[in-house]
Amino acid sequence: TKSILKRKSKDAFYEEAARLLKVMREMRMFLQQTKRAYTARVGGLSEKSRDEVDMSAQECLASCRQRIEALDEKNSQQASSSDAANHSGVLAHKSGVVSLLLERLSSLQNCSLELKKFRYKEQNAQRPNRRSSLLENDIPQMPDPEESPDLDLDEDERQLLEEENMHLKNHFEVMLDDVSMAERTLTDISTLSQFISTKLAQQEEMIDELHQTAVTASENISSGNQFLEQAADSNVYFRFHILIFFLVASFVLLFLNNFY
Repeated sequence: TKSILKRKSKDAFYEEAARLLKVMREMRMFLQQTKRAYTARVGGLSEKSRDEVDMSAQECLASCRQRIEALDEKNSQQASSSDAANHSGVLAHKSGVVSLLLERLSSLQNCSLELKKFRYKEQNAQRPNRRSSLLENDIPQMPDPEESPDLDLDEDERQLLEEENMHLKNHFEVMLDDVSMAERTLTDISTLSQFISTKLAQQEEMIDELHQTAVTASENISSGNQFLEQAADSNVYFRFHILIFFLVASFVLLFLNNFY
């Protein structure tokens, strides 16, 4: 990627792409360096510092996405112009650069999401007891007929209160089960997202290796073409020298024939 961008440095498109790669690389290094302090349970970053890290990453991602979209739009406009056919190879290469930038942006976004998921899990782990207590407090405490001697209730009214109490209890138990199921679903989603992030990182490494192989092959082809051109030039010079030799030899033979 670096070699291609260096060779195309005179084009504003490639200059902007190189700047974007540098910005995303620096942000990725910043997140990796901050990860240990961010995820430390003791002696780590404060909530305010974590907010600042998340905000910086979010602003960087939004800015990079806008700039990549601007590059893509500019390339699309060039592709729809009248002389696009004369620059089809360059336009195809620029589309590949945009795809590479989007992949790097996706990888950077996954790094930021990993930190946010850890923070969410940590906050979620600190709240189950409080959530349970809130649910218990939300259940209205109906007076127990046996402990309310001041209430003048007949048997039917007592039975009605007991049924209503039982109904509310069952209702909030079902609600509590739904909350627990939602928590398990979120945990499964988080695990799946982490698995996808790992696969995307592996895919990015494979793409980088394929891209490097393609660049090396292109350089080898260029070197081979240069060698073929040199061989063709040498063949022309060799034929010219042979022709001169035969001409000189012919003149010598004619001279000797006429002289003797």
